[in-house]
Amino acid sequence: MNGQTFLKTLYMKNLKETLSFGQRFASILQQKDVVALQGDLGAGKSTFARAVIHSLCPAVDHIPSPTFTLIQSYDPANPLHGVVTHGDFWRLHAPEEVLELGLQDLFPQGISLIEWPERMGPFLPPQALFLEFTLPDLSLPEQRLLTLRGSLLWQERLAHLLTSFLQDSMS
Repeated sequence: MNGQTFLKTLYMKNLKETLSFGQRFASILQQKDVVALQGDLGAGKSTFARAVIHSLCPAVDHIPSPTFTLIQSYDPANPLHGVVTHGDFWRLHAPEEVLELGLQDLFPQGISLIEWPERMGPFLPPQALFLEFTLPDLSLPEQRLLTLRGSLLWQERLAHLLTSFLQDSMS
């Protein structure tokens, strides 16, 4: 990632907090946003993506994992968001396979949530916001650390969201 970046780590004490942050996070997303979801298997990437999609697309009842289809698309309640795309690239063997999926054509048309973004190699847009999920204590499986990393433009967009989330999690 070129230029200056920001880094912020949040502690989520349970699933409810992770889902709440996902719903709040959805409120700042705009057309052309790419969110790169990183973390080990079971770290919470899909759970978070579902919370975001449910927030943006409340009419959608079922949000399956795109592990086998690679990409799922949804129509959001607000048409200004464009299409909401959820990709899971665990099964990709080479970055060039992304080109066959046509995902780069979808980026400007909506909001993209990408699991296993490192499999995209150079085809991941440089303006992506990275969210890395880690399990700080395996004996407490609902806890998460969420590290956000992106350009200073993302920092500006996230400022109010992060402040309100941190205030609520302390109460």
